[in-house]
Amino acid sequence: MSGTSDLLHKSTLSVYSNLMDQFNPGLQNLVTLGNSYVKAFQALGVCSEAYFSAVAKMGEQAMHTLSSRSLGDVLVQISETQRRLTAEMEGVFRWFQVEVLQAMEKKVKLDEEYMDGSRRVYELEVRNQAEALEKQLRRGTFRDSLVHTLSCNTHTNLQVHCSR
Repeated sequence: MSGTSDLLHKSTLSVYSNLMDQFNPGLQNLVTLGNSYVKAFQALGVCSEAYFSAVAKMGEQAMHTLSSRSLGDVLVQISETQRRLTAEMEGVFRWFQVEVLQAMEKKVKLDEEYMDGSRRVYELEVRNQAEALEKQLRRGTFRDSLVHTLSCNTHTNLQVHCSR
């Protein structure tokens, strides 16, 4: 390979390496963090349900007393509102996990497979081109030596023929 094409080849391999070594793991890390975020929210939902169930029970108990009836009503309303909000957020997080994170994870894997395949094809093409060039050079050298041999033989034969 010439100096320029060798530099281009090394640069191309460097791009492939950077994509696979830095960008792709970064995307995989992003997916992992997203999944951790969803799991953390699910755990928060479980804790939230337990907490607001306790608040609702306190509110129900307070509603049975004359002095705390309005406080009990407020506590029950807070609990119900929080449960609705948590249920809506769980729906959003389910959508986020299915539509965004799982899709992103699939695409990261597809990108990785594509980049690996693309790099293999590139390296195979470069290798094939180098082999073809080497064959051409060998044929050219062989032709040059053959022409040289033929011309020497012809020249020698002429001298022998001329000397007779």
